[in-house]
Amino acid sequence: MKFSNSFGAVALCVSLVAMGAQCGGEPVTQCEDSEGRIVACPDSDAGNIVVHHDAGPRPDAGSADTGRNLPFEAQCNAGEQGGCRFACLDTPEDWPGEASDGFCTKPCTNHQDCGESDHWRCEEVNAEYVCVRDHDSSPPTAQWVGINASRSLFGSGLTVLEFEAHDDRALGEVSFEVAGNSVAVVAAAPVIDDRGVTRRYSVSVASSSNDQQVSATISDSIGQSIELERVLSYDTTGPSVELVEDQNVRAGGCVPSPSSVAVIATDNSALVHVRILVDDTVVATILPDGNAARIATGTMVDYRAAGIVSGLHNLKAVAEDSAGNTAEDTIRLRIMTERSSGNPCD
Repeated sequence: MKFSNSFGAVALCVSLVAMGAQCGGEPVTQCEDSEGRIVACPDSDAGNIVVHHDAGPRPDAGSADTGRNLPFEAQCNAGEQGGCRFACLDTPEDWPGEASDGFCTKPCTNHQDCGESDHWRCEEVNAEYVCVRDHDSSPPTAQWVGINASRSLFGSGLTVLEFEAHDDRALGEVSFEVAGNSVAVVAAAPVIDDRGVTRRYSVSVASSSNDQQVSATISDSIGQSIELERVLSYDTTGPSVELVEDQNVRAGGCVPSPSSVAVIATDNSALVHVRILVDDTVVATILPDGNAARIATGTMVDYRAAGIVSGLHNLKAVAEDSAGNTAEDTIRLRIMTERSSGNPCD
């Protein structure tokens, strides 16, 4: 049966069958620690025994397992076995706070085996991977990511900004401010590997008539931090765009494949492109030539090659400026992909 004595150790009473009761001998009592290791039972004057982190026998510990009893983190004299089950290592000179000169270590397969990531790492020492005291002294790193990572000019409405943070131990609090006001941060699931932890965050920022200073502050689990800053400028005036109507491209009209589509688009600043779509499928893209504030040209569209089937469709022209503002024009017409250019289907 198990029992707890007044000294804080958990003991297990074991009757040795062959050598004990059946042979008329006295039952033998053995004491185990919290990891199931056989240890010396405490005497009445041994005082309170507190087991913090036991190393425990590891199947692949090999010769490193000496069978001694001092648990992981126990004080010892570095350079000697010091009663440790595995080994006694030096505490680093720059270790913060109070600590013994030496500590008992234990075998490990990854950093998580050693406990608190801010203070422990799993490292190779004398051809054995063991837990070493290693205080976190490196702040996290961070960078802007996503489609708006390098953009400085933004249009009307909400803008989604994304940033990614990495720390070799653990990430802590993250905050975001727009013009000095806090904004909610959405965090994706963390990715944990041998390099540490990486996490992506996103925020939604409303447009403004003035430039806005934004900043993200990312901390690790002990408060070391890094700050990302940038200025967002705005162009809230959108472009204009028009599909040029002709005999075939008109409401209720009918176009063969391939055939020409002409557009006129303008912007107060600069156009990025005009996309031609059939319903939601992009079938052509027209880029500015020379004057980026105006596009007035046509392009041949092969509807059959784009996978469009004959029938009624929405033909759309969508113009986008350098701030991300868009405008569109739509004509409902019939597309006949089995008719060739120059053979109208009206």
